Amino acid sequence: MIGWGVPTSQCCVPLRHALSAVLALTLSRFTRFQIVGSFLFFRVLQYVVRWYLFGKCTFRAFSYFGLRGRNRNSDSSRDLTVSVVPPNKKWRISNEAVSLIHSVVSGLWAAYCLLFYQQLFEDLINERAQAAVELVLVSFGYLLHDFIDLVVNEQSARIIELLFHHVVVITGFVVTLATNKYLGVVVFGLLMELNSVFLHTRSLMNLYGVKKKSTPFRLVALLNIITLAVFRVSVSFYLVYWAVSRFSLRESLFLFFIYS
Repeated sequence: MIGWGVPTSQCCVPLRHALSAVLALTLSRFTRFQIVGSFLFFRVLQYVVRWYLFGKCTFRAFSYFGLRGRNRNSDSSRDLTVSVVPPNKKWRISNEAVSLIHSVVSGLWAAYCLLFYQQLFEDLINERAQAAVELVLVSFGYLLHDFIDLVVNEQSARIIELLFHHVVVITGFVVTLATNKYLGVVVFGLLMELNSVFLHTRSLMNLYGVKKKSTPFRLVALLNIITLAVFRVSVSFYLVYWAVSRFSLRESLFLFFIYS
């Protein structure tokens, strides 16, 4: 008994609820802190890459394609070295480099989770693994960074497709973190980043003017096709099969839309 004739068990019930609420709030704040930490890491990494490659952290924003059109008859534009790369092309190179780093980390991380936490593979909806949750938080921060980077610097029509992709993927992350469900689906989706490794590598080779008939370019192009089939197309087909076999058509389309 506690003072005033209130049983100890009854007194502890509100206290337990209060502690549970505080704990949930703390975890939520910690999750937000991790996302912000990841975001700041990739922002800093972006500037480090820019400084390492070009000796400066910021570039003037203007259309590289317009510049190329004005100078296409100029002899100086034919020999484009890194030191005189137009600002938007410098941004594209640094953006692709950071995206490549994220693809390597997240793709291998996703493969690790599926190999060593096979419960995620067996139960794509309810199974939880802290390593997989951390992967989602890191990728969440990266997507926020890249979203802002695109809005500030991208000046072509491709920004519509890229921003739409980022919004859809972020929505999938939010659903997973808010409901504590579909973590396995998210990890499978991030496995596709193993294909993005070679996609970004090929883009960088194009930006640096590597000849498409050269052996390195052909090798990267071949690996891009192979990983496209293995880690993107095959994974997408598996997720579609998994969703259709468990949910209605409408629910399956929704899951495939936000997680693939």
